[in-house]
Amino acid sequence: MEYKEYVELIKRQIRTQDCRERVYQDNIIRPFLQSVFMDLDIEPVDIKIPSEIHEYEQYCGTYFKDKKELPATPDLCITSEWHWNNKEVDVDYKGVVE
Repeated sequence: MEYKEYVELIKRQIRTQDCRERVYQDNIIRPFLQSVFMDLDIEPVDIKIPSEIHEYEQYCGTYFKDKKELPATPDLCITSEWHWNNKEVDVDYKGVVE
């Protein structure tokens, strides 16, 4: 994506007054990161779902709620090759974005 295209996306967000974090993440942040890290996968991980094959703690911290330790998922996860089934496949995590 060209610089001018990013500027237009940002102008659109300002014009529409849509300040939801998810919209910025999907329309600006993720495409920008994908243009910089072309060989890496940038995956949204902000919504947690129950899973027997995925372990959130592999790439995020935790917090306590009602004396129970829970994963605090970031918005995006950057890997060399994303696999949801990270209990079965070793994933090379490069970073996260919150």
